[in-house]
Amino acid sequence: MPLAVGATAPDFALPGLDGEVARLGEWLAGGPVVVAFFKTTCPTCMLAFPFLERIHQRAGGLRVLAVSQDGVEATRRFHDDFEITLPTVIDAAATGYAVSDAYGITHVPSLFLVSGEGIVEWFSAGFSKPELEELGQRAGVAVFGVQDRVPVWKPG
Repeated sequence: MPLAVGATAPDFALPGLDGEVARLGEWLAGGPVVVAFFKTTCPTCMLAFPFLERIHQRAGGLRVLAVSQDGVEATRRFHDDFEITLPTVIDAAATGYAVSDAYGITHVPSLFLVSGEGIVEWFSAGFSKPELEELGQRAGVAVFGVQDRVPVWKPG
């Protein structure tokens, strides 16, 4: 079962695609963070992540940290294929998906908005247009444009 809203988000340190280790606690020192879990082969992730990229590109005060459940090469291909520039860390199978397990991930994408104090303020699993619009409102950006033809919901 995923972490509930109001729960304390487990801190973690994972290697990033950039070769640096990202620590959630350090990220939270700068304010709220969306922690976005995904798999590179997940069709729902392929649908959702370009819209998370929009939030990343347009939002001034809300940062997105992607957590890939795949290896570095597959994750780089996903980034290239979908033009993703989100900072991304790897929660590898070799470590038993330790961070994904700590967050109770059962479906991807799974998105957690974590406050600067480390509390889960919002959660979404799968693709939900209304929930992504809500996240965009929190970030002060429009996530969808009139040209975007997306489903209201798609399970992960």
